[in-house]
Amino acid sequence: QRQAEYEKFIAKRKEYEETRDKVAEMIKGLRFEAERPTSLATVKTSIQRVDAQIKTVASKKSEFDALTAEGKALESTADTINRHKISDQLIQCTQEWKNILADLKERKENLAALALQWEDFDAKYKGFDSTLASFNQRFADSEFNFTSIEQMKTNLTGLKTLLEEARSCETKYKDVAVLAENVISYLGTVNSLARQELEISMNSITNKYKMLLTQIEDRVEVISSEISNLEGVDRKAAEISDKLNKLGRQVTLISVWHGDHTETEQQLGELREQLEAACTAARELHTTTRKQMTDLGQMLPPSCQTQLSNTELTAEKLLQQLEELESEHKRAKTVRYEFQVDVEEVQFWISKAEGKIQDGELSPYQLKDNLSYIQSEVTGISDQLDNLLANGKTIGEKTDSQQERELVHSTTTNLTEQLTALKQLIDDKKSAANDAIDAWQKFVALHAAVKAWCEERDEFLKQPLTFTSLNSAKLRVQDYATAIKSIKNVNKSLSEMGVQLKKITAVGSAGDLFEDKSEVEKYKGEIEGNLVERNALLQELSEEWEQCERKLKETQAWTSKSRDSLESLQNKKRPIKDQLNLREKMNNDITIQRKRAVMALEKLQVHFTDEMEGDKDVFVLGRQIDTDLDSLDTEVREQAKVLEACIDQLDRYQQEIGSLRGKILSCEGELRAVSSPAYTARDRDKALAQQSACRERIRGLQSKITAFTQRINLINQRGTPDTDDITASAD
Repeated sequence: QRQAEYEKFIAKRKEYEETRDKVAEMIKGLRFEAERPTSLATVKTSIQRVDAQIKTVASKKSEFDALTAEGKALESTADTINRHKISDQLIQCTQEWKNILADLKERKENLAALALQWEDFDAKYKGFDSTLASFNQRFADSEFNFTSIEQMKTNLTGLKTLLEEARSCETKYKDVAVLAENVISYLGTVNSLARQELEISMNSITNKYKMLLTQIEDRVEVISSEISNLEGVDRKAAEISDKLNKLGRQVTLISVWHGDHTETEQQLGELREQLEAACTAARELHTTTRKQMTDLGQMLPPSCQTQLSNTELTAEKLLQQLEELESEHKRAKTVRYEFQVDVEEVQFWISKAEGKIQDGELSPYQLKDNLSYIQSEVTGISDQLDNLLANGKTIGEKTDSQQERELVHSTTTNLTEQLTALKQLIDDKKSAANDAIDAWQKFVALHAAVKAWCEERDEFLKQPLTFTSLNSAKLRVQDYATAIKSIKNVNKSLSEMGVQLKKITAVGSAGDLFEDKSEVEKYKGEIEGNLVERNALLQELSEEWEQCERKLKETQAWTSKSRDSLESLQNKKRPIKDQLNLREKMNNDITIQRKRAVMALEKLQVHFTDEMEGDKDVFVLGRQIDTDLDSLDTEVREQAKVLEACIDQLDRYQQEIGSLRGKILSCEGELRAVSSPAYTARDRDKALAQQSACRERIRGLQSKITAFTQRINLINQRGTPDTDDITASAD
């Protein structure tokens, strides 16, 4: 029984130990590693995980209860030592389970508290940041450029309200800062990088808040200063405008065409000083105000800009209007002065011109000069009168004096009538003098033409008669013929000169024109006689020259033709004897041609006088022809000598050929003798040897005849003898 109990105890102990080991393993599995979340989302996730782990640990309580029951049952049967050991083991397991559960609950509470604070911080941070963004947007939407002071005041009120609202958010900012310190403190123990990011975010929002307050305060201060400055500017601009209105009324009351120019100048000077002062004040106010606004970083409001610009523009317009009045006043003085000067000068000129025109002692030509001179001045005087009339019209329209207006009108009317009458007088006198002056000019032109003709023909006669060719001589004949034909026109010009003299004397004195006419008539007669005499001489010369030149050219052509015939192929083909006969005949013809040319030149030389200079080409041609004839004569004689030598050589060769032919006949007779049968029968070998020798001599003689014949043919072809004379014996 004890054994059975012991075995039962052993079985229970073993079961207990297995349960204990299982619980111990379970405890190890229930241990939860603490997480270190770095954001609100991970904190909430950690809470959920811890809560799930608490439920898991609590669900294991039955297993601990079972272990406790087994331990109590085993403890009742165990001895003291084992009982204490089992009891300690049960207590330890239970305590570990309770500790795990308590630790998880504490961790959940801590995380829940952290999550609550973090959620509060996150919400307030976002709310404060959104508020700052709205404040910044409102500040950015506020006006920075203004069109009026009222707009600036409205904007200032809005900025002050915004500033108060921004300052009232300081409590919210402090709440965010306190909550941020708790979160930052926690993150400092968990993650330094997350802590640093949160601190940067807090510093950023802090700087935004402080910067917003500073910007709004600065803007409020600037706008307040601008409003204060612009209100003073409006006041000053209004004062300047009132002063300008008063000065404008004074400007409209001035009459610059008043007769008292000194008083008018004094009024204009006073107004200029006042207007310049007002214009300077308006310009300085505008410039100073714009500079102040620029220094404040603002544009000048359009309303204020318009007011200052209008004030300055009004001042400048009044000053310009005053300048126009001053200019008109100067014009009034100038017009009156020019009118008076023009009246005096026009009256003096009319009087002087009438005196020159009415002078009865002037010749027609002098009268024409005076009229032309006066006529050249009429345009200038007319322009001066037009200027006088324009100034008079201006004075009449502008002056406020009726007496001055009537005086100006009567003066201009009188001067206009006088100048019109003078122009008519000039036209009448000019028409009367034109015929006489035209006649004078025609006479002078005719006289100059006749005199020029005489001088030209005199120079023509003085020119040396230098001829180098027949054409130049013929041209000279044509020149003289033309000069003689022009005498007819000169005679007409002399007759016309007499007609013009009658027209001139009908108007006034002709001066020295009659003497001029007599002198030129005498001069013309001398020139005419010389021209006729010289023309006859030149005509005879040209006719004789033409005949001489024709004969010389015929001789020249004969020389060229003869030389060509000597050198022609047809002549060279003729027998040498005929060629020799041709050259002998040509020698006689050369003598005849030379005599013919010499006689023609001597006949022409008779017609050349001492005044006819120059080396005439006809004599040059004659010398050339003589040279050509000498050359041809020499050539012909030399060729004749050569041909005679050829004939002598040909005769010798013919004699040699005749001698050789005689020797051939002798050899042929000898050959027939030795070739006869009777002679051959006596000694055949000797006969054959003698026959061969005869034939050989005959062939040698025939070859010599052929050589002489070839030499003869060659001499006939060349027309020149052999330099090395051959003979039959030499060959």
